[in-house]
Amino acid sequence: MERAAARFGVQRPRGLRGGVVIGLALALVGAGVGTASGAITPFQQVVIVNTASNPIPISGTISGSVNVGNFPANQNVNVTNLPATQAVSGTVSLGTTDGTHLANIDGATGKLTFDGTGNLKTASTPAGPALATKFKTDFITAGDNSTSTLDLGGTINATLIVLNDVANPDGANGVTFSLNGDDRLTLFGASGGSGDVVVPLAVAIPIKKITLRCSTQCEVWVSVAGF
Repeated sequence: MERAAARFGVQRPRGLRGGVVIGLALALVGAGVGTASGAITPFQQVVIVNTASNPIPISGTISGSVNVGNFPANQNVNVTNLPATQAVSGTVSLGTTDGTHLANIDGATGKLTFDGTGNLKTASTPAGPALATKFKTDFITAGDNSTSTLDLGGTINATLIVLNDVANPDGANGVTFSLNGDDRLTLFGASGGSGDVVVPLAVAIPIKKITLRCSTQCEVWVSVAGF
């Protein structure tokens, strides 16, 4: 055997040199086997974890449009490190509903008036006279040193009172309009016939009864309008 090897010029390595050569050969064989079988070393796989409780921090300035899509319906997306305020430039388009609301606000604002110092001025429109919805008209007669009372059948907020056809005005001590025993207004007739006293009331007076007082027999036609 040794003679055959010498004849072909091949010599078996011996000693320390032989051990080193054999060890390198085995290492190369092992690496080739590991790669072929798909074995993964610690430096061949990198796993990135980005959960809600442990997100990957992002730093820097984001400009332009940021679109977030392809997330599950129930996935929370947190965007941090954005500027506290973001300037808006260009044209902002409003929908039909928002545009109508804005036009209404602009129209209402145009009705405001301001004084010389820039303070808002307010003007109150005086209320018009209340329209009469209740009426009572009747004739009252009282004897000497006596009174006569007419019940209106309910409360009337009187806005107009008329005393007509006052007979013996010198004997009439007055016509009193009362509410629950409290006198609210007393009027006195005058000679001259029909339409002696016409009293429009700027402030409605609630009344329920009308009382005629006479020193000598007198009579009067009373008309009340109100609501």
